[in-house]
Amino acid sequence: MKFGLAKTGISPYLNLGRLDWRKVSFMAKIPAGPPLEGLRRQIARHRSGKPQRSDGLFVRETFRLDRVHARQKAQEWFDTWPKAAYWTEVESWRQLEGDEIEFTMRRLPSAD
Repeated sequence: MKFGLAKTGISPYLNLGRLDWRKVSFMAKIPAGPPLEGLRRQIARHRSGKPQRSDGLFVRETFRLDRVHARQKAQEWFDTWPKAAYWTEVESWRQLEGDEIEFTMRRLPSAD
């Protein structure tokens, strides 16, 4: 019994389940990579140390204090500018030699 290709659903480009490379077109092109000019500008801007737009939304202050005074300073910030209204937070911190802590506090300029 002989079946036609249309009735069996087999593609005319397939030969019993194997690809017939003689009938396949290799016309597809590999797309070019993305333009890199924007990336180059961004790297140059970063290296120059002058970002195009500064994040002026927050007020930041960096401190270097011993551990006890660092806790007191952070608590002072949270008491003066409550977290719920000013989004106050310790943005970053690191421990230096000895018992010294360097940390950056961040908050909104107003509670509006």
